[in-house]
Amino acid sequence: MTGVDATDDLLALLLEEDGFALPGDGPAPIPRLAPDAEVPNAGVPAAPAQERLWVLDRVEGPSTAYNLALALRFGADVDAAALRTALNRLSERHEPLRTDLTERGGRPVQRIHPPAPVPLPVEATTPDGLAEA
Repeated sequence: MTGVDATDDLLALLLEEDGFALPGDGPAPIPRLAPDAEVPNAGVPAAPAQERLWVLDRVEGPSTAYNLALALRFGADVDAAALRTALNRLSERHEPLRTDLTERGGRPVQRIHPPAPVPLPVEATTPDGLAEA
């Protein structure tokens, strides 16, 4: 066994212990965050960057500085059902898209909401209506 083989084997073992898979081993399981086991209903501790934003919110008040509004205009027919399904699956897979901060014991904690349908308002219009928008 060469040093490269041993390194690859060690890496594979470490990844497997942490619940990850190497490419080609099929889809890796999604690692889940776990609430603090020592404090019932404590939530998931906030990351340092989240704590900084929480402190800014407490000092300066609510702000939309980190919110991005987006409107999309598609040039062709769009399968709204397929787009809605894709957005729902994206939300199901990525917990950060369903996470907000709440306060417990004077500290911010993450509150991860269960998957729910993502609202997708669709407005059909005519070319004349697009020119006005």
